[in-house]
Amino acid sequence: MAKNHLTGTVRAPAYFGPLGNKPVDNIISGQLHGDGTNITNVARITSNATTDYMLSVGANGQSLVGEPNLQFNGTRLYVNGNVTASALNLPSLPSATAVATSYLALDSNNNVVLTASSGGGGEATGRGPVGSLQFHSGSGTISGSTNLLFANDRLALTGTLVVSGTIQANVFDIIQTNLLEINSSGSTNFGNSADDTHKFQGKHLQLDSGFVVKRTRISSSQTIGMNNYYVGVDSFTPSASVTVTLPDASTLQNGQVYVIKDEGGKADLYNVLVKASGSQLIDSQNQVVLQSPHASLTLYCDGASKFYIG
Repeated sequence: MAKNHLTGTVRAPAYFGPLGNKPVDNIISGQLHGDGTNITNVARITSNATTDYMLSVGANGQSLVGEPNLQFNGTRLYVNGNVTASALNLPSLPSATAVATSYLALDSNNNVVLTASSGGGGEATGRGPVGSLQFHSGSGTISGSTNLLFANDRLALTGTLVVSGTIQANVFDIIQTNLLEINSSGSTNFGNSADDTHKFQGKHLQLDSGFVVKRTRISSSQTIGMNNYYVGVDSFTPSASVTVTLPDASTLQNGQVYVIKDEGGKADLYNVLVKASGSQLIDSQNQVVLQSPHASLTLYCDGASKFYIG
């Protein structure tokens, strides 16, 4: 059986075509077998990493290579890079009216069109110094200001802040205020620890309400706190003398006041001793003794080392 193998050198005759009156047939039929390594002027695939890479002409013009930036998986075309087109038509998308503020839109023929750009009528570039917050400034434009900056997790406002709603903050630090009046409805609290200091300056402090200060009742000897004011001593229940030790004067404010009172009414039997801390003094004495029923003692401090009877 003859095989369609062609080997050796084939020289072209002077004429290829039908002989005599025979019908026109293919001059050569059958198959050519071989790896084609010696065939020239025929482009072959020389590089293709995956089956999805689309082919392009190689460097020598006789090879086809897979392009990694252009892939097609049978459903979707992936382009890794820029796409440049003089026109782009998307017939499967609904058309929409192209307006000046939409930037990209579909015209009535489903062509993607550029309707505006930065620097044109639809101004959209950032304005102001670095870090300035951008805001709508009218006519579709945005702008920024040196008076409203955000950098390093810090918002800086130079000017007036007007809030019609609620301000919530974990820490609210008022460095300086020129307010003449602070109005607040409902209850308010200042400070969250015993060592907080709140200073009011002015000619006088006016309260259009009752005046309430802290009152503590004790029935045993102890050192009172720096945030106490009235200290009531129960001289009746313990049936023993009670010593009230004052805090270190240097931890108190200049002019801070304590009022110590025998609330039990038995100081004549069980004296109440009011004692200064360490070697500090109360009117040149280390301690003062309350020994009359319902006796009281008012003291004020110099904020350093001494207490005085008021």
